[in-house]
Amino acid sequence: MSKQEPLPDLLTARPQDIAEERLRLLHQQIPRGQVLNVSLATIFAGALWLQMRTPQPWVWMAVFLTVVLVRQLLHHFVLPPARGRPIRRTTPRLYTLTAVFSGAGWGSALYMLDLGSTEVLVLTALTLGGVMAGAISVLSYLLSVYVGFALPIAIPLALHFFTQEPEGIAVIGLMVLVFLAGCVYFALVFNGVVTQTLRLKYANDALLLDLQHQKQIAEDANVAKSKFLAAASHDLRQPLHALNLLIEALKRSCGDRERTAIYPRVEQSLDALGKLFNALLDISRLDAAAVTPEPEDFRLAGLLHRCVREQEAEAHRKGLRLRCRHCAALVRTDPLLLERVVRNLISNAIRYTDQGGVLIACRKRRDRVLLQVWDTGIGIPGDRIAKVFEEFHQIDNPHRDRSRGLGLGLAIVRRLCDLLGLPLSLRSRLGRGTVVSVLLPRATRIPETAASSPSPPTLWEMHGRVVLVIDDERDVLQATAVLLGQWGCEVLTAQSGAQAQALLRRNGQVPDVILSDLRLRDEETGIDAIAAVRAAVSQPVPAVLLTGDTAPERIRLARESGYRLLHKPLQPARLRAALQRAIAQTPAH
Repeated sequence: MSKQEPLPDLLTARPQDIAEERLRLLHQQIPRGQVLNVSLATIFAGALWLQMRTPQPWVWMAVFLTVVLVRQLLHHFVLPPARGRPIRRTTPRLYTLTAVFSGAGWGSALYMLDLGSTEVLVLTALTLGGVMAGAISVLSYLLSVYVGFALPIAIPLALHFFTQEPEGIAVIGLMVLVFLAGCVYFALVFNGVVTQTLRLKYANDALLLDLQHQKQIAEDANVAKSKFLAAASHDLRQPLHALNLLIEALKRSCGDRERTAIYPRVEQSLDALGKLFNALLDISRLDAAAVTPEPEDFRLAGLLHRCVREQEAEAHRKGLRLRCRHCAALVRTDPLLLERVVRNLISNAIRYTDQGGVLIACRKRRDRVLLQVWDTGIGIPGDRIAKVFEEFHQIDNPHRDRSRGLGLGLAIVRRLCDLLGLPLSLRSRLGRGTVVSVLLPRATRIPETAASSPSPPTLWEMHGRVVLVIDDERDVLQATAVLLGQWGCEVLTAQSGAQAQALLRRNGQVPDVILSDLRLRDEETGIDAIAAVRAAVSQPVPAVLLTGDTAPERIRLARESGYRLLHKPLQPARLRAALQRAIAQTPAH
């Protein structure tokens, strides 16, 4: 699943949308304003005619209706905004120009009418002031449109009062200008309220889309988890089922020859279980951010040849050519994690190639190195390319044949590349083959070779060592004690930190090393138990943690504790090496 993208900052990210919406609202309001204009003009002309008893009001009315008609034609045929198309620069200017034209129609009354009568002058001034105030709610969606409408009304009216006798009447002209400034101020406030409302609208729309997106992510995650658990359950049950049958066969076997034939099958089932658990563990550790990359500069050639040598036997068994072109490039990344990526890619290519071969090559791309793994395998259908990096998704393996892999290799590759910040891509042609590409950053200097490598710590013998084993599972506790006893260890067992404390205080012993399960009973952890033991003996006894848990939070907790963490099931040799290293690396020893 793709990562969640942040919501856009609507105060800056969507000015075009806000401008379009304001223009659309203005366009919707203009017909209403036209109706009000005609109604008010008709009443105004009728009132003037009653006062003047001349045809002047009706002549002005005819001119005004002409202005209204022209503006309505422009509004209907020229100016309607097209939804989904960007606004042209000229569109707001055209709206402003028509507003100026309409305002001039009202302002023309000052020149077409005889304002010598005080009653006529007062009626005209009040009507024009009312028109200016009423237009605020209709035209202020674009401030320039309102100003363009108001100025042709207010300026002639103010000039009329400035030029009339007596001189004291000029004060009214000043009041007209103040009224104009007040109207513009309220238009500005109205415009700001509209803009803020539209921003909130788009914010709500974005939140709604994000909520729908999050809901879809949750539904997809739930479906993916169900598929993951179903596939994992199947792949875990198969070798366990085989082990149950083989163990029963061992019980009933009558001779060494039968037992000898059964033992390899038991080992195969255990090996299958181990591979699946290790793959699941890799995914859990990567999801838990329990892996920290340690980038360094190194030559890519050595890593590639090492991976090829590991896979040569399997390629030879299938009759495939496995080649690696010489690559002298220097790259900078974590070499251990990159090696896991390359190893999984080569293994996957060999698994799905039945004839031809696999080629590993790299080429320089400016400040990058393009690493590619080519194969001549079965290929991938175009509609399934995006799914091959999902867990347990396999091409041409509907029956979950474990000899065809587990379907986790490419899922691990994707997570590792995301962790390392390496762009990953895949191209494929059905029946022709596949190429997977990883883009690596080039190094700028030759890596330095250490003059002498530090010698590894001496591994202490386990014979005679006192080992404290803490595990809440009695069967696991007894099996571990038997194994350690065979190595010559003195074994102390406890099921909790409190039991371990009581045991050590009773016999007065100090263990050489503690081996504890990570998850114990009653919410206790192995970390808690180790801390309790160290407090009881007042010594920093070395410790190793064991866990069968793959939950990311558990893995992260163990990693942060600083103790070496081993994952069940594990080979006895790995357990012994871990205990030896824990003892050898402790300053007290």
